[in-house]
Amino acid sequence: MMEDSELVASPEIMDDWCAIHYHDSSGNLVRCEFLETERSWKNRDAVQDYNDLIDRGVEVIVIVPEAVLSAVDQHLGVFAHPDIQLSSMEEVGVTAREIIAD
Repeated sequence: MMEDSELVASPEIMDDWCAIHYHDSSGNLVRCEFLETERSWKNRDAVQDYNDLIDRGVEVIVIVPEAVLSAVDQHLGVFAHPDIQLSSMEEVGVTAREIIAD
C-alpha cells in the first residue's frame, strides 16, 4: 500500500455519512473510508457498496461510532467480504455529531 502522502483524497459527504476516496498518482481508486453514523450503516445498501469496492480491488475501511461497533461487526461478519476493515471513530480519533431534525 502506498503512503497516505502519495494519495489524493476526495471526500463525498451525504446526509449523515461520508465516503473518502483515495486515488493514486494515476487516478486509480485504491482505498475508500466510510464514516458511518449510528443509523446510516443500516439505512442504505452500505454493505453492497463495500463489497462492490472490494471486488474491484479497493481497500475498504468502515468507521462507525463505538456505540454500534459490535452490531456492525456482527452484520459485516454475515453479509460483507472478509477483507473489509472495521474501526470505531474513537480508535481513529474522529468525532461526529449527528444533527437530528425535529
